[in-house]
Amino acid sequence: MTLVKWQTPRNLSNMETGFDRLLNDVFTGFNRVPNTFGESWSPRVDIAESKDNFSVAIELPGINKEDLSINVKDSVLTIKGEKKAEDQKEGVNYLRMERSYGEFERQFKLSKNIVMDQISAEYKNGVLSIVLPKAEEAKPKEIAVKIS
Repeated sequence: MTLVKWQTPRNLSNMETGFDRLLNDVFTGFNRVPNTFGESWSPRVDIAESKDNFSVAIELPGINKEDLSINVKDSVLTIKGEKKAEDQKEGVNYLRMERSYGEFERQFKLSKNIVMDQISAEYKNGVLSIVLPKAEEAKPKEIAVKIS
């Protein structure tokens, strides 16, 4: 049989505090209402680059396209919107509310090598897709190397 020395935690009170916090989170989580109506929130964004353009995809489920605004000014792309809260039903007690409501704004600094008047946007199935075409001088060019 091998004996292994047991070491007490260096800071027992930190361990107790962490355990208490865990229990509080488990038992009080049902009563919390995060991001109550009217507060701002930040939707998830993916930005990709291809040879010809940049593309931005923003998850915006439950938002009407009329509540979205896309603007480019001084080489800054600004996307604003609002997700309106659903009316709470009478006699219904929510046990958990995790969906975000309220206004949001995201801004992205654009390269000077974008054709501003050809930027396009489409909102479909809760995803806003924005295409930012690159100017010719920004596109990669292949240069042939002569070997003598």
